[in-house]
Amino acid sequence: MKAPSFQFYAQDFLTGIMYLTNEEIGIYIKMLAKQWTDEKIPKKRLGLFVGYEWEKLSEELKSKFKDCGEYVVNERLEAERNKKIKFLEKQIINGQKGGRPKKNSKSNNPSLTQKKPLEEEDEYEEEKEYDNIKIKKVEKLKLIEKYGLDAYQWFVYKLSNYKLSNGKTYKSDYGAINSWVIKELGKNKKTESTFTSNR
Repeated sequence: MKAPSFQFYAQDFLTGIMYLTNEEIGIYIKMLAKQWTDEKIPKKRLGLFVGYEWEKLSEELKSKFKDCGEYVVNERLEAERNKKIKFLEKQIINGQKGGRPKKNSKSNNPSLTQKKPLEEEDEYEEEKEYDNIKIKKVEKLKLIEKYGLDAYQWFVYKLSNYKLSNGKTYKSDYGAINSWVIKELGKNKKTESTFTSNR
């Protein structure tokens, strides 16, 4: 399972890059993005990717990564990945159980209990980062209520990438998410060791 984004802790980051040059900060961010996408950074491709071989990087920058022989990893980032995976899995399990229980609160104000007009529910919610995805407002709300916002963002990311790479279209993107994308999250579940932070 690959989430499209990771948590960025501004204060931790600023503290960690205190002794890096601006060029090294750019290389550091690029390496983190590469690791998040591919799970590890192969040493033999590092020269092409950032312009420097591993041995040529400063000791300060190399200290941000664990040398695993043929590849390097930032242990803090892997710890964040594990946290993200566990959170998404928990959201999926909760969603399969029916999501959050609804409150049984009664109100004498009919405006608080009446449903939205059908024409409003049928409006499509624009996904700014994924313009090839069409989800109705009411469908988006259902998915978020049942699985959580992070899981919903993963569903949209996964479906968008699949459509782009395969030229696939669906009559209903909401239907596609419910028919296979949610199941895909479970299929791609990986068991990964928990790393200690290193930044």
